[in-house]
Amino acid sequence: MEQSKLYETLKYILIKIKDKNLIWRLERSTNLKVQGIDIIPRDLDIATDEEGITFRKELKSHIIKDRYKEEIKAQSLVCNINGIEIEIIYRNNPKVAIDMFDKIKTIKWHRLDLPILPLENAIDFYTIIKKPERVRIIQDFLNKNQ
Repeated sequence: MEQSKLYETLKYILIKIKDKNLIWRLERSTNLKVQGIDIIPRDLDIATDEEGITFRKELKSHIIKDRYKEEIKAQSLVCNINGIEIEIIYRNNPKVAIDMFDKIKTIKWHRLDLPILPLENAIDFYTIIKKPERVRIIQDFLNKNQ
């Protein structure tokens, strides 16, 4: 996805949830992109908690799927904004603690304040979900930039 479309979509989401006290963070490739890793996200992934699934109300006109994903024990909202697919996920599987909301940091990305999972913690996330290629990409990036 083009960086300008990513920016406009994130800006739109931030406006829609402004003044809402939601716990959420960027996840997967978008999380890596906004932290400087040269990766092109194909979609936008957001992790939230049980209360944060109220994204459903704020983005209701954009929802194309609202389902429970049994295989990962998660509620999933799939939206389409500006032609970009956004998945907002609430995992309710206490045996797999991968949301790491206690690790959230806010960074500035093109004047947007975005909640992210720091790269050091993203390594743990990708290790848990068994994505060694992503772990390597993050480690290589961190080694080059330290």
